[in-house]
Amino acid sequence: MHDGYRPEIDGLRAVAVLGVVAYHAGLARVTGGFVGVDVFFVISGYLITSLILREGDAGRFSLRAFWGRRIRRLAPAMILMLAGSAILAHLLLYPLEFKAFARALIAQPFLLANVLFYLQDPYVAPASATMPLLHTWSLAVEEQFYLVYPLTLLLLIRAGDRGADRVDHRRFSRHGCAGHCPGCDRPACRLLPSTFCPRAPGSFWPGLWWP
Repeated sequence: MHDGYRPEIDGLRAVAVLGVVAYHAGLARVTGGFVGVDVFFVISGYLITSLILREGDAGRFSLRAFWGRRIRRLAPAMILMLAGSAILAHLLLYPLEFKAFARALIAQPFLLANVLFYLQDPYVAPASATMPLLHTWSLAVEEQFYLVYPLTLLLLIRAGDRGADRVDHRRFSRHGCAGHCPGCDRPACRLLPSTFCPRAPGSFWPGLWWP
């Protein structure tokens, strides 16, 4: 297993970004924007699992340090994006649209944007084109993953020896995959349990090959 920089993963990220951007730009014949998001989930599962196993083997894994690194990596860009979006929304959106925007603006710092969008009644929900923060559902899911997954993996590691851990890790991945809903246009696919299926391949791979 590689412990250092993985240029092929950055290349895969670039392909996923291009797919998502092209999809949201409405380019002709470009579909499958959710596939790009799933690619990010696979990469995230692989990188986070590798990090936890590597630092755990070295006896230096700390939840506080892990969460601190995630905050320092995500928070500055998120705050800048939310602030810029708030300014533009104030200038461009109608009052009812701005009210919906404000709810999402409040929900995202609490890692609940995906839950907010899931709970919205589709009959009265605003059109997606007038929801500038709709994309934050995937960011909220990623942040929830950072909270829940390290704790779960550490519990599995401490439950027995490494061989048993691998069995439990496989079982955990399968259960997450079973909860995945086919057709990612469904609102439930914006919730954390439904993203375990795309994360499972990436999370499972380090557990197979880690010595």
